[in-house]
Amino acid sequence: MPITEYGKVIREIRASIPASLRQMARAVKFSPAHLSAVEMGERPLTGEFLQKVINFLRSENVKTNEITRLCAAADRTRRFVDVSALDPAARAKVAAFARRLSDTVPEE
Repeated sequence: MPITEYGKVIREIRASIPASLRQMARAVKFSPAHLSAVEMGERPLTGEFLQKVINFLRSENVKTNEITRLCAAADRTRRFVDVSALDPAARAKVAAFARRLSDTVPEE
């Protein structure tokens, strides 16, 4: 399985700090295997996980623009959009958009 966009960006940032996968895993309290699986798209990229990664990067004095770049990559990597905070009318609009979008995407 190819690496996700989130995986590419977090690996670049880790290399620039420099920090190993194990060091980051210890800091965010997830196993190195879990971090790797998220980077490869084999495990979900949750909000809780991403927040712990961001906190780690801040503790390592990573620049805000790099953290923003990581968040954008995470958004593109996620397979779902959380609409739980939206009111029912807004959820209906998102659902209608998703149905229309799926009509425009060719089937494989």
